[in-house]
Amino acid sequence: MASISPFDWGSLLEQEPLLPVWSPCSTEGVKAQAERLQLAGYGVVEVTLRHEAAWSVLTALKEQGMTLVAGSVRQLSQLKRLRELGIRFAVSPGWCPELARQAQDEHIQLLPGIATAGEAMQALAAGYHCVKLFPARALGGPDYLRALQAPFPELRVVATGGLQAADMADWFTLPSVLALGGAWMLDTTPEEAQRQRQQAFALRQTQVHSGQP
Repeated sequence: MASISPFDWGSLLEQEPLLPVWSPCSTEGVKAQAERLQLAGYGVVEVTLRHEAAWSVLTALKEQGMTLVAGSVRQLSQLKRLRELGIRFAVSPGWCPELARQAQDEHIQLLPGIATAGEAMQALAAGYHCVKLFPARALGGPDYLRALQAPFPELRVVATGGLQAADMADWFTLPSVLALGGAWMLDTTPEEAQRQRQQAFALRQTQVHSGQP
């Protein structure tokens, strides 16, 4: 696969150290959930395509003024459908060269998933310096990423999969962590979700000012 000019997900997530990952089974309560996230200061949300209802949720959310990211993208046909819907950002659960190539053709900015050093090498060789680490907790958490980042210092990571608010401090000690994704901020009050977002931002700023990338 030819190298590409990678999209800098850091620019999208500069003010978003936490990425809400929403897996809706229906369209019920969509507007209310979006308003809670916005009230808490979240401007980007990932909606996973695990249920057909997610497409209707994405359509409804386009009117809410948030930046939408389609998650759990696995099929080439999904990328075409996202382009037709006007969704510019997508996340895959794993590394797939064909999916990455199709994302380029559809002008969709892909955050590919990786789980191993081999997949990291393939993603970097294809031009992707920002990746999703999934499933982050099951793989070994911050210790796993600490070992993985040693030979790949240029890799920037959005870690998702089994994470909770209590994990933030450990993850943000690592220089490769760009953001953390999860569902926990969807199940709390706007005030608590805002507090967690502010805490995550402060932790990431501490990482930056300590001289780490």
